[in-house]
Amino acid sequence: MWRVDDTSLIQAEPEQLGTEPALDPRLELLADVIRRSGAEPVVEHGVLRGEVLGLEVARAAIDEHGPVLEVGVGKHDRQAQGMVHVDEPTEAALARVVATVEGHRRGGAPHHPYNRLAPERWLRARAVANPALVGAAELTPIPSPVEVDDLRKSAPAPAAGVDVDGRPLVAVFSTGVDVDLVPAAVDARLSDGRGARLVIVVPERDDHPYLRPLADALIEPAEVMTVPDDWRSP
Repeated sequence: MWRVDDTSLIQAEPEQLGTEPALDPRLELLADVIRRSGAEPVVEHGVLRGEVLGLEVARAAIDEHGPVLEVGVGKHDRQAQGMVHVDEPTEAALARVVATVEGHRRGGAPHHPYNRLAPERWLRARAVANPALVGAAELTPIPSPVEVDDLRKSAPAPAAGVDVDGRPLVAVFSTGVDVDLVPAAVDARLSDGRGARLVIVVPERDDHPYLRPLADALIEPAEVMTVPDDWRSP
């Protein structure tokens, strides 16, 4: 790869991966509120979120009064929920949203934004709950090297753990067509720092012809693994 410097071509050097920002310790207790309400606390890029099957339903923040948990699916819904349900206790509000999202985020449910947003994170959530789906003994979500702060934009969803043989494993989940999937997966492995085995996981119908040649062309080739197209079903 090359970069342009004035009128010259110079061999490009890889940039260093950024350091993951730490979560503000004042927000840590809100993780328990998220769990009690039926959601899963996930920390990425220094932000604590509550997720239901990979879909963000709450976000921790600090306002003029201190730590607060904002409830809603995405920024605009959080703002609307805060205005409409201003007197509702936070845990009750979050439990209500969790129940609503769970009703839509399941196999066979009618089309709804709640089951169309962040499908790659939904697939990751399935594998974290059932690591054997991808040949792992245990998996934990890890941050994507590139932060995407918009639920409408897809981004590979990585997880780290160990495989059934006890080897370090990084699994990167995606759906649809993502031409940046392979380089993003490599960045996730580099961020993990264990020299892990790298597995790219997609539904069977998304095993597109470009994917395996790119994975094989890496200096340390990645494996491509597919899951059945009905992976949304429990």
